[in-house]
Amino acid sequence: MDKENKQLNIGVVTATRAEYGLLHKLIRAISQDEECQLYLYVTGTHLSHKYGYTIEEIKNDNFEIYEAIDILEENDDALSVAYSSANALKKFADSFSLFQPDTLILLGDRYELLPIAQAALFFRIPLVHIGGGEITEGAIDEMIRHAMTKLSYLHFPSCEQYRERIIQMGESPDRVFNLGDTGVENVMSLPALSDEQILEKIDIDLAKPFWLVTFHPETVAGPELSLQAQAELLTALEKLIDIGHQIVYTGVNADEGGLRLSEQLRKWAQDKNAVRLYDSLGVLLYVNLLRRCEGVIGNSSSGIIEAPAVGVPTINIGDRQKGRMTAKSIITIPAKAGVIYEAILKAQNPLWKAGWQEQQSPFYKPNASNNIFLKIKEYLKNNNLSIEKSFYNFQNKLEKV
Repeated sequence: MDKENKQLNIGVVTATRAEYGLLHKLIRAISQDEECQLYLYVTGTHLSHKYGYTIEEIKNDNFEIYEAIDILEENDDALSVAYSSANALKKFADSFSLFQPDTLILLGDRYELLPIAQAALFFRIPLVHIGGGEITEGAIDEMIRHAMTKLSYLHFPSCEQYRERIIQMGESPDRVFNLGDTGVENVMSLPALSDEQILEKIDIDLAKPFWLVTFHPETVAGPELSLQAQAELLTALEKLIDIGHQIVYTGVNADEGGLRLSEQLRKWAQDKNAVRLYDSLGVLLYVNLLRRCEGVIGNSSSGIIEAPAVGVPTINIGDRQKGRMTAKSIITIPAKAGVIYEAILKAQNPLWKAGWQEQQSPFYKPNASNNIFLKIKEYLKNNNLSIEKSFYNFQNKLEKV
């Protein structure tokens, strides 16, 4: 193959079910392009039976997995999370010592991504980061995300405000592109499932109201406060069940304290017929349930980003998402059972809903995944991806230092 038609070797890392859903269309675009070779690294909770062994979802989507790298320790206390990070650094370094893709794509702010980025840097693999510039003051992800920004060369934030924040951190404007959020792209474009197709996948009465609930650890506050917060949430949900509503509760992240939250949840749900627990719903089913549900409850970014795009209210609990842009359809409250239940009642009020039904998502741009892919491909074909970059001084009108 001559230099002009050189194969472009693009690596993508996926470590969780949620992030895989956000990367799915981008992975598909890379895999279908004749000039590109996909190198898909599967790691993290995808390989854990405790979290649903979601590598099977990837296989079912017929993606060729280049390497499955198991990094998770058995427990999820602070020491185990640190050891999992160390495993990621060592095992990905072993992999990159044998082969270096032309670039590596990382999405988000999960703790395991930081050591993977470090390993790539040591082998001079330029990084592409999706989802930088955001703020989540209640999660350690906040620090991870900004560190990822400084390790990466090419950036794809989900809206203009986040683009400006990345530039403020010294990244050159000509390497930071607001092409839209891939999660919002999913909810706006994935096909609708029929009632029959949904019922093949989930045991739920579609004639009755249901809520999507996800509650992750608040990793800044610590596991004990997260357990207390979820206990308050579960108390509020019992009142919701009492009035005939159903609960679809999706799995907890592999953060510090996540397994304890899962245990607390399973004990609470075991005698409740109106509650359905799922480690992973998969992106297509989740999006279809999101479009039909009464609202989203918990502290997941999906309630902040995807739910408003399809006109679904969100009860955002606690500080995990503190600092993100929030739409009028989002009610942010402390983790107190009475306050949570009052917010749920407010979310069902037609007069309150009328005040935001016409809102536009700042995160939506058509064909986000494909446009991100085309921009990455453009940089690769022009040999413009590097680990070397200059710092831009935001205070001096972005002039180079």
